[in-house]
Amino acid sequence: MPSDGSRLTSVRFVCARRALFALLLGVAAACGGGGGGGNGGGGATPTPAPGGSATPRPTQSPIPSPTPVGERARVVLAENDTVAGLGVVDIEDASLNDAGAVAAIITVRGASAARAVLVGDLAGDFTPIVTPSTPPPAADLTTLARVRLAETGALVFESGAGFDTDRLYFASDGVVTPLAGAAPGVVTPDFKILGEVVIGGDGTVGFVTGGEPCEIDTSGANPRTLCEMHLLVGRDGVVEEAEDDAIVDQKISPTQPQVAVTDTGITFFSVPASGQAPVLLRYDRGDLETVLAANTELPEVGRLVRPQVAAANADEKLFLTTTLAADPGPSRPTVLGLLFDEDFVELDRERVEVGDGKVITDLRAVGLDESGNALYIVRIGAPDDEDAPQTLRLNDGTTSVDVATEGATLPGTDKTLISFAAQRINRRGDVAFVAELGRIDGLTTIIEEVRVVVRLADGTYLAPVSSARPGNIGTLSNFEIAGFDDNANLLLIATRAPSQTVLVFAPPFEP
Repeated sequence: MPSDGSRLTSVRFVCARRALFALLLGVAAACGGGGGGGNGGGGATPTPAPGGSATPRPTQSPIPSPTPVGERARVVLAENDTVAGLGVVDIEDASLNDAGAVAAIITVRGASAARAVLVGDLAGDFTPIVTPSTPPPAADLTTLARVRLAETGALVFESGAGFDTDRLYFASDGVVTPLAGAAPGVVTPDFKILGEVVIGGDGTVGFVTGGEPCEIDTSGANPRTLCEMHLLVGRDGVVEEAEDDAIVDQKISPTQPQVAVTDTGITFFSVPASGQAPVLLRYDRGDLETVLAANTELPEVGRLVRPQVAAANADEKLFLTTTLAADPGPSRPTVLGLLFDEDFVELDRERVEVGDGKVITDLRAVGLDESGNALYIVRIGAPDDEDAPQTLRLNDGTTSVDVATEGATLPGTDKTLISFAAQRINRRGDVAFVAELGRIDGLTTIIEEVRVVVRLADGTYLAPVSSARPGNIGTLSNFEIAGFDDNANLLLIATRAPSQTVLVFAPPFEP
């Protein structure tokens, strides 16, 4: 619970309206899902936090698993296209929501490397909301990046190249508003470096900034920028700071705190703390609650040391990376687990023996679905092997499933999985990733194919797009997953032979 000194600071924005367009992106989609890559559908009313009350949440009917047949992949946008009078030189980033809306950042021909932000649909009908001739305040258009699209059609994007140059913008119904780094958003001294940014399905934006006085810490091997942290939530162009007297004021890296946002706008922050100060916080429309204090002893688990929130679903189940005070020694093994109310379920931990002299050497959280299945990467090898093969693992706390393992045969094929990347999980529990496939002959590795793989929640493996299967849109390579919706549809940035960048919509299809 917040202390008696809890307070809320609101910065009201005066929206600078532009006559850009009235694009109908505001088709509400199902609620549920979480931040940090976790998305989902459906959810029960959560147990309220101590001293708080439960917030009613919409419940979505389960989405059936898609039938693994359908239309082939198609190009939505391509290099050398002309969109609303803008020539496309390159496609820098993109995003997809369940309503079929698409957002994209392109480099514009003849504009000295300046970029534009487009919104549109899967038919390739795009309208610009930011162009070289209509820049938002203080934006460096050559660095526009990281566009994220909510289910409501609202979106966020960033610009800047680091210290004192980063900017965060929110756009809805054609109006672009600075959230941080430029007036009327949060500016110096409250804003210096943009940290973690997550947008929920309802358009709520959670992010962390570092404020003055900042300093450069050179005591370690690598210099670090340390600032006073600010925990911020943006809703409909209004930024609110989540403040509490119990939060310890300290100089930290602004990227150290983590944030997760559910699709109903509940925002969770994890922050460094000790003693009775909060390490996990829940924020909802001005109400800030302590989920977990630094000295909290959980039943049969003990104390979590510096837990980091990776994702949260509609049930407010939190996917955490942490260590445990019960583990001896100054260098504790990393632990992944699920926290719900005060019940912490351990999923995996480093240094655990798994047989044949191998141990878990590394763990990295990816995301969480609405059923509570956590997706993460685990490395398993010799204790001193820092480059051990990776496994993509699903775990709900009772059952784990290895989706893919480097060096092993990829399910549904006779080929060896050389490596995987760009892993995603949606609200239903479908998983997508980019896979390099081939064979290993002694010390020689031969990559024969790169494909985008979808593992449906029912265990079916599909390959909607592959470099070895030209299909009706040509030969594709250099895949990047830009979007993955709750019907297992993919939005990909790829290269079409010989060297054209394309934005591809790929339904869950197996030829």
